Amino acid sequence: MLQHTERLGLPLLNVNQSMKEIIHNESLNLLDILVHPIIEKMFVTKPPANAKTGQLYVIAKNPESIFKDHPFELALKRHRGWHFTKPLKWMHVSMNEDGKQYIWSGHHWYESEERLIAVNDNTIIAGNLPKDVTSRDITPRTSETKAESVQATRQERANTDDYVERSKEFLKQGVEFREAVKRVSLTETDGKIIEENSGEYFQIARLEECVSLEGNRVSTNIAIPTHSMILAVNIRVKEKIKATGFNVGVSDDLKRYGQNLKAAVDTTNVGLTNHPTTYWQRTHIILTPRGSTPFKGGKVIVNVHYMKSHGPWDWD
Repeated sequence: MLQHTERLGLPLLNVNQSMKEIIHNESLNLLDILVHPIIEKMFVTKPPANAKTGQLYVIAKNPESIFKDHPFELALKRHRGWHFTKPLKWMHVSMNEDGKQYIWSGHHWYESEERLIAVNDNTIIAGNLPKDVTSRDITPRTSETKAESVQATRQERANTDDYVERSKEFLKQGVEFREAVKRVSLTETDGKIIEENSGEYFQIARLEECVSLEGNRVSTNIAIPTHSMILAVNIRVKEKIKATGFNVGVSDDLKRYGQNLKAAVDTTNVGLTNHPTTYWQRTHIILTPRGSTPFKGGKVIVNVHYMKSHGPWDWD
């Protein structure tokens, strides 16, 4: 039996469940956060001393105190304590002070170019404004400025309509291009942009693995395929590495794709080579700690971008 709703994760009531009012109230508290979230302040590191019941905040990347285990989450001030909720992907929140909007990408909060503006204290409109323009700067004060505002809105709509038409034309051209590609027998299956019945193909593909780090040398399960040319080996630290740093490479060059990289969460590196490097045998990516101290924990996402050419035969 489901315990929570599929998308918002709201607690569900079950048959013969005791104290159902607690579960019901928890669902209401979650809705109170997720529906039309108005934020008092973005990226707070610890509970604000002047927070009032019902106010909502977005927690920073490296918070402290009771916010420590809730980076980037929404924090609702309750009568007693705080309630934390993880944002949904592409959720929009608006600042209470100036209507500035932020969007959650699934990994980070980004500032939107749009903001909400109060006009005559009773109407809300959306628009792209310079950062130094406030609602007071655009609030109509006379019939003349009201008319100008209406005219500006009409012009904005006309510009939007023109943009939509140009976008449709661009998409149409894209469809025509894809049809042309199909007519010359190019495919996009499994990264193969050329594929013939004879066995010939040309492939641009990727591999990815989340690697747990323990010991002096960690080898990935994924391997660079035989007869492949590497474009890049990229990494991102998912969980803080318990070491002073680390290197990324292969058996004959342990630092080929990154050296002395930091151990902190969200450390990233694009491991490019000066020229695409050819591998004639299956080759695993190897991670080693900086210095003599072995890895004692942490996780790294490794992805490999490569090209592979295959001739007109059905064996490797």
